[in-house]
Amino acid sequence: MVIFIDELDRCRPNFAIEVLEKAKHLFNVDNIIFVLATDKSQLAHSIRAVYGQGLDVNGYLRRFIDFDYLLPSPVRSVYIKYLVTKMGFDKNLNNDETHIYDHQKKLDSIIRLYNLTLREQESFCNILNVVMKIRYHTMQENSVLVFLLIILKIKEPELYKRLNRFDTANIIPLILKNFNAKYTAELDNVNYHIEYLECILLSICSSIKLNSDAPIFKAYIEEYDFNERKKIGY
Repeated sequence: MVIFIDELDRCRPNFAIEVLEKAKHLFNVDNIIFVLATDKSQLAHSIRAVYGQGLDVNGYLRRFIDFDYLLPSPVRSVYIKYLVTKMGFDKNLNNDETHIYDHQKKLDSIIRLYNLTLREQESFCNILNVVMKIRYHTMQENSVLVFLLIILKIKEPELYKRLNRFDTANIIPLILKNFNAKYTAELDNVNYHIEYLECILLSICSSIKLNSDAPIFKAYIEEYDFNERKKIGY
């Protein structure tokens, strides 16, 4: 008999310790194996919360764990591609393979920017599924903007709520600030779709303020100190 105990690190500290202590009574029974799927660093916090900060956590866990294995970090771009195929988005977006690939690249770019977990990617796809059922043509024409709005709903709910109240004139600069704050050295200056999305948001901002594009774009470029390549692009 193989017994799996998942997400022990998410339980209340007392409960997590109680589960371990009770399971230990069965560890030495023939043909019973326990598999613990947990974040050891988080579980350590639970153990110290019960037994005190000075406890040797590794020594304590050796009473229960004979062998541990560190799973490799998931490749997030692979998982979102799997979800897109599983939910049929690749067929619904367009039958043209090049167009599908373009949507996928846009999606990968924004997911990397906002560092979505696997669970958040599933939430994203569930919302996208609803959007595609009721706003299919909007999805086709403005996919990169739709992707951003869904991610804001998941990752930045307060920001999204303000946008949902039609506070557009004031909220778009905040979205741009939030958007730019997500840049890392790895992403900066290499991702066309992220820069394209910035331009869309800046264009919306300029049209709302009934102003020419130039002053708004110039102010944004100066605020975030873009290099020459990005300045020319914008």
